[in-house]
Amino acid sequence: MGTPSRGVPSDIPPARPAADRHVRLPDKCQTAQVRVTLPDRRGRGGGRPQPRVARRTGLRLPTSASAAQAVGQDQETKDQGDSGGASVAKTPLVLRDPDYDISQLGPTTAPRPPESGSDPPPRPSVAEPSRLEAERLMLRWCGYSTEVIESILAARRPSTNRIYEATFRSFKRWCKLKRVNFLDFSIPTLLQFLQDGIKKGLRPNTIRRQVAAITSVLPHKKASVMSSHPHVKRLLRGLSNRAPPTRHRFPTWNLHTVLKALTVEPFEPIRKVSLRFLTLKVIFLTAITSARRVSELGALSVRKDLCIFRPDSVCLRPDPTFLPKVNSPFHVSQDILLPSFCPNPQRDLEKCWHTLDVRRAL
Repeated sequence: MGTPSRGVPSDIPPARPAADRHVRLPDKCQTAQVRVTLPDRRGRGGGRPQPRVARRTGLRLPTSASAAQAVGQDQETKDQGDSGGASVAKTPLVLRDPDYDISQLGPTTAPRPPESGSDPPPRPSVAEPSRLEAERLMLRWCGYSTEVIESILAARRPSTNRIYEATFRSFKRWCKLKRVNFLDFSIPTLLQFLQDGIKKGLRPNTIRRQVAAITSVLPHKKASVMSSHPHVKRLLRGLSNRAPPTRHRFPTWNLHTVLKALTVEPFEPIRKVSLRFLTLKVIFLTAITSARRVSELGALSVRKDLCIFRPDSVCLRPDPTFLPKVNSPFHVSQDILLPSFCPNPQRDLEKCWHTLDVRRAL
């Protein structure tokens, strides 16, 4: 190669040319050292000799991606034990511009805004207000005590509260899209929400339930004004006229066919029937004999004080903690009395009918 430049040490090994490949430096970052010298700004003559940078404190540059990764992990540890190596700087190196004073800038460790596409910083999650909380807050504004508020809120059954809560959440989402305050809305806003529900195919009973659920979070005077507003009533009446209830002029199933099927296999003989078919038979006979609601049938129990067998009947009582739809002393204390069907069969037809005895199935 040519004559080395002035100021470059002579102990650097020369690069060896290759016939069929490029010239590259050695892979090991410990031997790939670059010596930097300070040039003489006053020219060639009449000045002091140029000082050289110490050999053992050179700036080491990695020559491959793997070497750069290794340096980032353990170079600092190795340099602390090597008295001749240069330690990695812990603060970023900034080139100073003589035209601007960067000393007035803030620290380089200040948080930067997130880049586009990156995950937003974590924020504390805030629970959305529920319908019960909104109604409790409304009652507190009326000046009621905590005991009075809890007694008022207990007027609705848990199932009704769940239905009202689902309607209230749907109304909040709709208000958010329309940019309307869900606690301070007007009659036109309520009518538009109901009309959007009609477009989705909701039935008149569902629309009436929505009116009751939405107005439950309003003060009493405002709720009564909105629920009894003439335009709200006329909208509900118009919906009933445009979508009248379906009239079933014939039964959807044949009771005689079902009863006949319960007298033969796989429901008889009853002592050899599987538990699945026996359960279906008991539930059906109890339902058609008592003519009670599904909720009342679900409240029945096999406890001795709630399921009393008599010679010609069986007395069933719902669980004491159950609240019927009509919560009155008469309905709460009313027992379900199921008489026996053909208790003493003599003929073949009577024996066939006796297989439908609900007391025998129980």
